[in-house]
Amino acid sequence: MTDITEADVTALRQQNDLKAFIQDTNRQAAARCAARVRLVAHHPDLVEQVAAVLGHPNWNGYLAPDTDCTGRINTSPIRRRLAAILAEAEQRGTTTRSVA
Repeated sequence: MTDITEADVTALRQQNDLKAFIQDTNRQAAARCAARVRLVAHHPDLVEQVAAVLGHPNWNGYLAPDTDCTGRINTSPIRRRLAAILAEAEQRGTTTRSVA
């Protein structure tokens, strides 16, 4: 995802494109979340780990950004654990594809 500046928002408003931009951004975010859920769903043990981290089994695939709006690193232990689970799922997927 690219950073958008206040000037960008102003230009989008002037061009009547802000609503479309927001809708497109939301669609892209939903697609990323769905892809994360599908990736982890291939590994029952990772699904269980996600449920344990969140305290419930209904993960929507959301992963908080690695930095906040000020650029500070997100140090949330939940984010850190979810990112590690996703990295493991990606690594397993890469290994599976390269062997097949």
